[in-house]
Amino acid sequence: LFFVGHKKPRVLYRFFLGLEKVLNRIADIVKKSLPAGWGRKTAHSFENTANILARNPKGTLITVAYASLSAILNMATLVAIGFAFGFEEAAPLVAVAAISVILSPTPQGIGVVEAAIAAILTASGCSLATATAIALVYRGIMFWIPFCIGAVLLSQSGFFASKKTATEEQK
Repeated sequence: LFFVGHKKPRVLYRFFLGLEKVLNRIADIVKKSLPAGWGRKTAHSFENTANILARNPKGTLITVAYASLSAILNMATLVAIGFAFGFEEAAPLVAVAAISVILSPTPQGIGVVEAAIAAILTASGCSLATATAIALVYRGIMFWIPFCIGAVLLSQSGFFASKKTATEEQK
């Protein structure tokens, strides 16, 4: 899938142009449409990204390695929390960690991951109370604590401060 030189990957462009037509037909129902040239721009973005990856295989490999390590540590965290609560079946815990965020329609799986963990663990023989505790502790450690720390640090840095300067009359 890596593209060299000025040859346009016709299949990629045809795919995104076709997808643009389909999405615009669907969007017509609500009187909206994609920006003009969306398909061509998206295909061009994919082409540029593939070329960047092809020119830097070491950087690509390092990025994939870090992402893989992050996913493994994420799964290990859920397994450790499950074991701490007395649920010793690792397979359902790993499956939940791997699948729930990927399939979630919400950003970072908010709400979906918690429900999926509780449902899958309960179906695997865990009590509802224990499954809920595992889900809440896991999401607290992996999502809510870092989120709250980030929000506090951003507010302390002045990130949310108004960028407008007050006039003398307003002061």
